[in-house]
Amino acid sequence: MKITLIALACGLIIFYWLLVTWTQYLAVENLNLHRDGMNKFARGMGYILLVRGTFSDFIWNVLATVLFLEPPQEFLFTARVNRCKAGGGWWKYNQPLAVWFCDNLLNPFAPGGKHCKASQPTGDQAVNLKP
Repeated sequence: MKITLIALACGLIIFYWLLVTWTQYLAVENLNLHRDGMNKFARGMGYILLVRGTFSDFIWNVLATVLFLEPPQEFLFTARVNRCKAGGGWWKYNQPLAVWFCDNLLNPFAPGGKHCKASQPTGDQAVNLKP
């Protein structure tokens, strides 16, 4: 019972930090789209949000160790998913997990739809996570 509660608490912490980091990512990408029309005050607030978002991204990358089953080799989460999409990582699900994050949470909200840089897995490398 105690282990179950600890696992549940860890899962909730990881989900909460994903939500916080993703919300900040959405805000920073929105500011990026409108940066040319921002006044100095808004631009300064945006830079503060960018610094806070970078910190959250770093913490999320560390917490994502539980999902990717490997310690981070990069400072930010995007670098991790780019490496895993390109075939990096020892676990066979690292690549499809990285593809899922890029296709569902990062690329759709990035200007031009290109937040993640690596190519999609093909052939025997592709593993479908959809039911």
